Amino acid sequence: MFKLSPNPIDDKLKTLRREAEERDAKRRAKEEGVLYINLSEENIDKKALEKIPEALAREAKSVAFATNKDELKIAAYSTDTPEFAKLIHLLEEQKLSPVFGVASISAIRDGLEGYKLINQEDKVEIVSEIRISDGIIQSKQNIRTITDASTDIDQINEETTTTEAITKIL
Repeated sequence: MFKLSPNPIDDKLKTLRREAEERDAKRRAKEEGVLYINLSEENIDKKALEKIPEALAREAKSVAFATNKDELKIAAYSTDTPEFAKLIHLLEEQKLSPVFGVASISAIRDGLEGYKLINQEDKVEIVSEIRISDGIIQSKQNIRTITDASTDIDQINEETTTTEAITKIL
């Protein structure tokens, strides 16, 4: 049976391009005398990503993907650039031991997408519980996370007054 795809030629070209990038990464790793890292086969640890500021990671075309005590594993497009040297210097100042290798640019780009998840978690903020008194609505408290809001909403039951329910929801 044949696998039908809306764009079988595009899919095949994408696969061939990715395989060529991985072969190129292996070649560059050998030239630079470092490990080749197939980043697409690694789970990227959020804690590892947090060790390097996103702007510096993008500048150095690098992704921290694993951490163990003071050791930080990093995949880079190239370890032979001033930007990567700057990244290594920062890690050494933080008393971290970098273990690094070369990966394909597509894998690096995919890995850098992990910063979006971190940034979304940092930006989650639900504003406010309202207090209704004497017909005046006042915003008083910031709820920090969705979990906090869910906890308040879970407290609503049949005995909760409409005002209390609205206060918890908002």
